Amino acid sequence: MTTRLSLCALLLALAPAACTNDAARTSAVGPSSDVASALEQKRYRRVAGPIPTMPQRAWVERVEGHARVEVVTEATGRVVAARVLEEDPVGYEFGAHALAAVSRWTFEPASASQTFAYTVYFKFR
Repeated sequence: MTTRLSLCALLLALAPAACTNDAARTSAVGPSSDVASALEQKRYRRVAGPIPTMPQRAWVERVEGHARVEVVTEATGRVVAARVLEEDPVGYEFGAHALAAVSRWTFEPASASQTFAYTVYFKFR
C-alpha cells in the first residue's frame, strides 16, 4: 500500500490525471434530471466504446460538467460523425473529451442511419 501511494504521489506530481481511481476520473454517462434528456438516453443506448476521461483541469479543480454532442450513426450503430453542440462549464474541455470518446462508440443498431443529440456527464463518484 505504501509503495502504491508513493508511486501515485510521484505520478500525481508529473501528471495529475495519471494516478486516479478510474471510477473517480472517468465520466458517468447516465440519465439527466431533464425528462427529454432522460428519454433520449434510453432511446439511444451505447453498447460499446470507451468511457470519456475527465479533463485534467476539471480533475485538478474538482469541477463537474457536461457536453451535448450531435451524433450520426449508420444502421449498425457505429458512429460515423459527431460534433459538440454545447458544453458547460466552458473552458474545461468537456466537449473535446466527450467527442474523443463518442467518436469511437457504437449504439444499438437501428433500421437506418440516425442523427441525434446525446449528453455526456462528467461527475466525480
